[in-house]
Amino acid sequence: MRQIESFYLKADAVESISSFYVSCAQVEIDDYHDYEKAIAAYNEAIRCLSKSTEKGGGDAKTARRVAEMQDRLRGEVDKIKKFIEARRYILLTSDGEYLLIFRLYENDPGEAMRLLEEMAREKGIDEVVRVGDILSVAILHNVKRRNFKKVKTGGAFKILILTL
Repeated sequence: MRQIESFYLKADAVESISSFYVSCAQVEIDDYHDYEKAIAAYNEAIRCLSKSTEKGGGDAKTARRVAEMQDRLRGEVDKIKKFIEARRYILLTSDGEYLLIFRLYENDPGEAMRLLEEMAREKGIDEVVRVGDILSVAILHNVKRRNFKKVKTGGAFKILILTL
């Protein structure tokens, strides 16, 4: 992989290799729901863009465009990190019981759900985090609380409706 990256860097095509890493991140999210690997791919894209700015070549317009791309990618990484944190509040163990991970959820499950609703309302979140993944965390929350009526009647779907 590093040899391919080196080829693109020598050809001064850092935006192309960066786009490749962004595409890899989207595949990780869409096909595998692996947000940690997606973050790694986004970070590689940012790193490649940084090499372009370190190299120094190019005009001011190109440097500005690269800086904007880096900022956009960092924003997307921040959104993914926010979702990962919210998602880790509840994990399904192999025996079907739910394990609480973070103290925030243990102390204030309402705050955890508020974070998810806030994320669902965030403009452009569906470009980075799958809304269905946000919804699945909300459903797990209600199942954990044995609030099956809310899950069945669509109370957990309130988050999804907010984004449509």
